Amino acid sequence: MREAIHLNPELCADDAEPLARLVAGWANYPKTTEPLLFLERVYQNLPEELDVLRRRRKRDLAQEALQLAFGSYQRGDVAKARSYLWRAVSYRPQVLLNRGVMSIILHPGVRGSGTGTEAKPLTILTRTAPREGTSCGGES
Repeated sequence: MREAIHLNPELCADDAEPLARLVAGWANYPKTTEPLLFLERVYQNLPEELDVLRRRRKRDLAQEALQLAFGSYQRGDVAKARSYLWRAVSYRPQVLLNRGVMSIILHPGVRGSGTGTEAKPLTILTRTAPREGTSCGGES
């Protein structure tokens, strides 16, 4: 990374946004099995010259965790989505103000295959009055 910023100082422009996007792209490479862990390790091992990127650590890790959470939720894996959301909250508690985050946290997970990851819409049951001439005890 030192060499990259030496050859292309524009990578550090705009609060190192170009470099942050590049690193996030590496994390989301299909062969990266644990994108958030990859990104955490990159940020833990930044050279001193990249202090501008180090200051973005919590924001960028929270953003990556949110993207992974929303992707998991879209695939129906509510448990994994919630796990990523709590990691995002650990980096930036203000993500709880996001309506999409709250929607996933409050979404009921249904245990079907034993994994607890299946998503099923919430069903609201309402009580109706018995029709005239019927009773609940089996007598008419």
